[in-house]
Amino acid sequence: MLGLISSNKKNGIRLIKFNLFPALERVLDPTVMDTAMLHELFELRIMLEIGMANALFRNVNQQHILELKEMIASYESSNKTKIEHEINFHSYLYKITNNETLQGFQKYLKIVFDYVLDIESQIDIKNMPQKKVNHIDLVKCLENGTVEKFRQMMHDHFSPYFTLEIFQK
Repeated sequence: MLGLISSNKKNGIRLIKFNLFPALERVLDPTVMDTAMLHELFELRIMLEIGMANALFRNVNQQHILELKEMIASYESSNKTKIEHEINFHSYLYKITNNETLQGFQKYLKIVFDYVLDIESQIDIKNMPQKKVNHIDLVKCLENGTVEKFRQMMHDHFSPYFTLEIFQK
């Protein structure tokens, strides 16, 4: 179940390197998670994205900046949904960190996006504060800003969610 054993007719049975994510995939089923767990995963996602600023600044290069800018520009002319764009943009940030564990975990955060969409569908989106910081602001900061400024901007990027009732508990 955890993927620790490899069985091969020629090589027999052997232990292999533990990979957290196949094991995690087996238990991360949104149909069996309650709202509290989904909320905590969403909070974890926010914490990870605010906290990954150091790794981003350590690894970002001009090619990354260009690709992020292209991604943002192409979204407006594509038929991708908002959620697809969000996933693509934030996934690319995870990729820039060069942290395989973080990238592996990010793949499973699709559940969190679905949860957030569900929350947004239950509230009057007009009453939800607009994001103070958008994706292009984040890219500009990655290009010319500082780790501390990026951390603050990422916090501000997620700030509309902090006003929701679920974050007030």
